[in-house]
Amino acid sequence: MENYVLHYADWVFTGRVVDNKEPIATCDLCEKHGLRYEFEIAYMGSEPLPQPASEDEPSMPRIMWVGSVCIRKFGVTVQDENGRKLQRGEIPAFLRAVVRRKKHEAVLDTLRELYRRDKPNQEKIAEIGKTFKSEKTLPPHHAVFLLNRLAAYGLSLPPGYLKITLKKQVHKAMVLNLTPPARRRLMAALSVPQQRTIRGWLEVDA
Repeated sequence: MENYVLHYADWVFTGRVVDNKEPIATCDLCEKHGLRYEFEIAYMGSEPLPQPASEDEPSMPRIMWVGSVCIRKFGVTVQDENGRKLQRGEIPAFLRAVVRRKKHEAVLDTLRELYRRDKPNQEKIAEIGKTFKSEKTLPPHHAVFLLNRLAAYGLSLPPGYLKITLKKQVHKAMVLNLTPPARRRLMAALSVPQQRTIRGWLEVDA
């Protein structure tokens, strides 16, 4: 698609992002394969889109899903929440924040579904949900409770979505006091750096 696009600034990031969980997607702009995150851009220009040179070539779409590198490389327009157009140097951090918000919202949506199903534990789920919504992270014992309840109802979260606090000694103690099954469930939900932290604790404690 790269040959068709003449004015990249006429393309605008819509705010929509898809997490494929694995690097399996292909960028519609550069056709590079191996994207985990796809960002939606839409044509907002006043001029008609270029037509294909022959009938064998596909028409230029008005919507494309692209990687974050191409958004910056080609000068796709990105605006913040106030409508301010971002400079290229500001775009990477902004897109990372968009991804973090998407993950946070996905956790909250899953907790709402758990709240709807798990009626005996609604009060505790609501309390933990409020903590996660405001703090964007949970202590290990609350995380294990949620993971156990999610599993009981056939619900799950991708690894790294549920942010867990491991900064204090009390959090370390919580993890070390978990039963092996509970610790394995917690580890499966953590990001790779947090998994390394806990493995380090276990090695020292062994």
